[in-house]
Amino acid sequence: MRQRLQSKGFTPLEVENWTSRTYDVISCLNVLDRCHEPMKLLQDMYNCLSQTGGTAMISLVLPYHGSVEEGQVWQAQRDPLPIKGVSFEDQLSSFVVDVLELWDLS
Repeated sequence: MRQRLQSKGFTPLEVENWTSRTYDVISCLNVLDRCHEPMKLLQDMYNCLSQTGGTAMISLVLPYHGSVEEGQVWQAQRDPLPIKGVSFEDQLSSFVVDVLELWDLS
């Protein structure tokens, strides 16, 4: 994916060093279930969006099972998203209501 984006003129950034500026578009594709602190990542994304109409593109694998690969071992997320439900519909609704709508955007 990184090479494909670069060939199209995009600059993929590492998760550790991208929060020092603002962006018109931030994409977070299938990352929230694979990082230790997804709520912090969402807050960082919001804080880095351009105040004149920045857009965040988010995709999330459902059913949600937050885990992080460390070497060859999978670890549970330290601070998982508060997604409830078992079915796709329940989890999608919970992601909107319990994560996005309650997001502290101040």
